[in-house]
Amino acid sequence: MSEIPPQDTHDHITVFDASDPSVDDATVRALMRELVVGARGRGGRTWLVMAQVPVDGVPAASDSTASDADTDTERVAENARALAHDAIGRQAVRLAVDKVIAVGAGRTARALHQGAVMEGSWGDEAALAETAESATALLTDQLDGGDLVLMAGEGTRPVLEALGHHGGLRIRTRPARDLESGDGVHVLGTQTVGIQTDGAQADDGHADGTQTGAI
Repeated sequence: MSEIPPQDTHDHITVFDASDPSVDDATVRALMRELVVGARGRGGRTWLVMAQVPVDGVPAASDSTASDADTDTERVAENARALAHDAIGRQAVRLAVDKVIAVGAGRTARALHQGAVMEGSWGDEAALAETAESATALLTDQLDGGDLVLMAGEGTRPVLEALGHHGGLRIRTRPARDLESGDGVHVLGTQTVGIQTDGAQADDGHADGTQTGAI
């Protein structure tokens, strides 16, 4: 395991991957709190990059043509999903998450963005990226060393993949469970850092292109 000088510990970007389709709105709320707590005293910015997530207690969206009764049920569920995403945007602002990017062209993405704006985000603190490509472009332009990013929602997977192949960014990807278990705070406390290489074998033997080192 190679030694990384303390002055280099803020050069990388840490991304917490919560893109699994089982991650719901309640989980995102908890992860945001852990992200902000873990970021204290580090100096980097916090980001929420989020596509639609399931909402606890609300049926998943249906693409099928159904009866009027089923349509009414879906309309109620759609409203509930929008309200839940609006609430996440508002909570992100109250928690002082620095940047919120809503990914998608649907109602839930617009609700997430609107919630952040209505709660007080202004300028480029909140953005609506209708496609994964536009979200990736925004991130590659604005991410900086020391930033901490929570990626939530299955729709962010293409963004994660694109960032992982971007040669100009030094990224360390961690599973979201590291935040839930408290291990994420350990990582954010600079006990472990990662530097993205060009996909070659890292010095510590990791074949995924990530080099780790203890401080």
